[in-house]
Amino acid sequence: MRLSRSKWENFIRCPFCFYLKEKHNIDPPRTPGHPINSRVDSLLKTEFDELRKNQQPHPIFKKYNLNFVPYKLDQEKLDAYRSIKRGVEAKSTKTKFTLFGALDDLWLNKDTDEIVVLDYKATSNKNDPDYPNSAQEYYKSNLRQLDFYAYLLKLNGYKVFKTGYWLICNARDENQKTFEGKLSFKITLLSYDLKTDYIDLYQLHRPSFDIPLDETLGALSDLVTQGKVRYVGSSTAPAWKIMEALHISELRRYPYFISEQSPYNLLDRRIENELIPFCEHHHLGVIAWSPLAMGVLAGRYKNANKMPKDSRGSLRKGIYSERITEAGISIGKEFVKIADQNNIKPVQLATLWVKDQFGITLPLIGPRTMQQLEDYLPVMDMQLNQTLKEACDLLVPPGSARANFHNSAPWMKMRLDW
Repeated sequence: MRLSRSKWENFIRCPFCFYLKEKHNIDPPRTPGHPINSRVDSLLKTEFDELRKNQQPHPIFKKYNLNFVPYKLDQEKLDAYRSIKRGVEAKSTKTKFTLFGALDDLWLNKDTDEIVVLDYKATSNKNDPDYPNSAQEYYKSNLRQLDFYAYLLKLNGYKVFKTGYWLICNARDENQKTFEGKLSFKITLLSYDLKTDYIDLYQLHRPSFDIPLDETLGALSDLVTQGKVRYVGSSTAPAWKIMEALHISELRRYPYFISEQSPYNLLDRRIENELIPFCEHHHLGVIAWSPLAMGVLAGRYKNANKMPKDSRGSLRKGIYSERITEAGISIGKEFVKIADQNNIKPVQLATLWVKDQFGITLPLIGPRTMQQLEDYLPVMDMQLNQTLKEACDLLVPPGSARANFHNSAPWMKMRLDW
C-alpha cells in the first residue's frame, strides 16, 4: 500500500475517517482548494529553477545570511519529487507501507553539504505565521510535514540538514493601498528544528535472563514505533536466546532482531560452532567486536603479568585482564611473524581475518588516533588469501579458543584449559 503524506496526516487527525476512505472509499468532508496558493507555488518553483541552473543563491538566502543554493538535481527527478502522484518515496520497514510525499523544492547548505528540507506557504495573515510556537492543532501539521519529508529523504540516502524552513509568502504588505489587479506579498523564512533524529541500530547487550524477554522486546518495539529507533539487535547473546526473541517477535508482531554483536577474533572462534551458522540461516548480520583481541594480535603484550600501563587489562583489570593469557600472547607473537612475512601490518591482518570469515557482516573497530584509522582503512579493499587463512587456522583451529572473550556473558559456562 502506498501511503502519502496527506493520507498519513488524515490518519493522525481522524483514524476513523481514514478507515472509511481507504476501506470503503467514503470521502471525508473537504475544504475548497487553494488556487492562489497553487499559483504562488508554481511561480516560486520557476523562480528557483532558474537560479538552480547556475547555482545562484536566492535573494532571500542573502537576507537571512544563509549559505544556501537551490539543490542541483536532474529536472526529471525533481519533477517526480514534486509530483503528487509520485513524490519522494520509501518503504517503511515496520509496516511495509510505501510512504511518499510531494516536495516543493530542495536546497543545499553549502557549509555542511546537506539537503535543506522546505515547503512553500502562501497565506494572508495579519501577523507573520509562527508554526513551531503556535497552539493551533492545524499548524502542527506543518511541522509534521517537514519531519515527514526529512524522514523520506534520509531513507533515500540524502544527508539532511537539521533545520527545515518554510518560505512564507504573506499577502499582508502594508505598503499596498489598492488592489490594482495584483497582490503584494511579504516574503519571509521561518525555521524549524526537525524532529528526525533516531538511532539506526539499538542493540540489547548481554540480555538478562531474569527479565522476561517479551517485556524487553515490547519496550524495544515502542521505541521503533515512536521513530526513535530504526532497527534492533542483540549483543553477546547465545543462539537459543536469539531464537526465542525471533519467535516472540513473530507471535507479537514486534520488530525482529536484525543483528548479533559478538566477541570474535582468532583467539576466540567459538561462535563459529553455532551462532554464525544460526545467524546466516535466519538472515541476521554478525558484528564482531574485539577483532584485535584487545591488542594481543597486534603484538602489544609480551607478558601476561606485565601489561602496558595504558592497556585495558592494566587499567580496568577484572574481565579485561582475564582475557590476556600466556597462551594467547604466544599465538599473538606467531601471528605478528606471519603478518611481517606477508608485508602486512598485524592490525590489518587481524581485522582482515575477521572481515573475510564466513557469516561475518563487519568487524567493529575502535581507532583512537588518525594513524590507527589510516591503518584500518586499506583493509576494506583487501582480501584474505587461502595461504594466510590456512596459516591462521594452524594457530587456532576453527571453532576453538585460546582466550575467553565471552567471560562477560554469564550464560557461557565453558572454561578453557590454557
